[in-house]
Amino acid sequence: MTDALQTAFYIMLFSRIIAASAQRKLSVYLKKGGLVAYPTESCYGLGCLPTLAKALGKLAHLKKGRNTRV
Repeated sequence: MTDALQTAFYIMLFSRIIAASAQRKLSVYLKKGGLVAYPTESCYGLGCLPTLAKALGKLAHLKKGRNTRV
């Protein structure tokens, strides 16, 4: 398993209100270069903090071979 997949963090949100403790955990995770998957209207999106090269590298690794922008 790749490093990017090992560090993937999945959060299922069943309401639009996120508990403060979950917000803090997510914030810390993203600041460490983590990736998140989130639902959109038609599929899941992948996200990270765009200011962290480490996180962008993980995202690019997951998307390699596709003609899409990171």
